[in-house]
Amino acid sequence: MNKIKEKYSINDLSDYLILDESVTKIKLAKEIEIEDNNFNLNYFVNEEGEFTMDSIDKLCQEKFPFIQNPSSKILNEIFARNKIAKKLIINSLDKRNSSTIKFDGNDEEHKIAKKLAKSVVYDLNKFIYKHKINYIITNVVLANLESNEVNYFGQIDLIVKSEKE
Repeated sequence: MNKIKEKYSINDLSDYLILDESVTKIKLAKEIEIEDNNFNLNYFVNEEGEFTMDSIDKLCQEKFPFIQNPSSKILNEIFARNKIAKKLIINSLDKRNSSTIKFDGNDEEHKIAKKLAKSVVYDLNKFIYKHKINYIITNVVLANLESNEVNYFGQIDLIVKSEKE
């Protein structure tokens, strides 16, 4: 990842921030040393150690709210299913030790999430083969601090790189 960060000047916050799943808030994982970074995040941390910068998800919800009010029960079920599927996909990617990804979801009971994750892993394998992907990085938290109006962060689930692109 360091070569990619250096080449593309990516503001990677993954070492400093963690997502507290219970309250869905970003928290500081360790103290930020300004010398190590080309940006200062301490400005965005409140007294409780919570990260106060807006996330991409929050900005999208403010700018593009739901047209209709869907049932919160349905939304919670969809979010839970997608969270399980994402976890299965990321686990499979993290355990990758060859040119292909082996789906690792045998212990999961949620059939729809398992089927969805298996389908994504299959498509990722086709993509890896077609584009000759040799670097895969998962769960990277990146920040944009270049704007005077809106600074934001977001978690990128997957970054891939081949020899050429």
